Amino acid sequence: VGLGDVVPIGIDAQYRNFQDVPSYAMAKAMYTFGGSDSDTELRTLGIDKDDTIPAMDLRIGVAISQGDIKSFARIEGEHPSGEILTTGENNSAWDAAYLGWPAVIDDKNSRRFLSYQALDLRTRKHAVGLAQDSGNGIRFTKLSSSEPYFEASADNEDTFDIGGISRRCVRPSPSPEAPEQNFLMWYEALNREGEHSIGLATSMDGISDWIKLPEPVFRPSSHAQAWDNGAVSARYICQL
Repeated sequence: VGLGDVVPIGIDAQYRNFQDVPSYAMAKAMYTFGGSDSDTELRTLGIDKDDTIPAMDLRIGVAISQGDIKSFARIEGEHPSGEILTTGENNSAWDAAYLGWPAVIDDKNSRRFLSYQALDLRTRKHAVGLAQDSGNGIRFTKLSSSEPYFEASADNEDTFDIGGISRRCVRPSPSPEAPEQNFLMWYEALNREGEHSIGLATSMDGISDWIKLPEPVFRPSSHAQAWDNGAVSARYICQL
């Protein structure tokens, strides 16, 4: 089992970000991902090797807490195995291999979305999909069934995210000079040499028309003896 975002449910979106949730907002949703004990052939994941790996049929689920943050109960989703978000319906779907690492996006209109990471077998790169909440935090409808919602740059082999985009975190812009509807996405990127770094993109509504900065905002240390000179990963932004 892997952990995604843990967020309040059933309250206005203005309270959903950061640490400003009032005391009466007790219910929490914990979005998770995981796989079964079944083996998956590596070739189905785009790896040219005759072998298998367990628990890589990743799907997304949710658990709910009604106030006791030490206790969460799984909620059965609408899909056959109980997940709330599953892979593409056929082998040609871009997200047919697996999906996981869910991250919540709450826009200015109190709509909730769930972004997720999946392996696009057409490119053998990780990309990001998007699904919209039906209103209860449990049932989501994919908005990116045919193509990824956010993916690697394709126009220049030297870009820092040419190798794929994976884990991400979306937050409203904290800048007082920026319009209230501006959103920021920090994301983990992979270049062609296999170096992981953190990129940044901006959007007016937090859902569409993301504009990437041309260079990473955080990358591995250049010092040979540094503990993080190989990669930086798993970005997460919190309010101080």
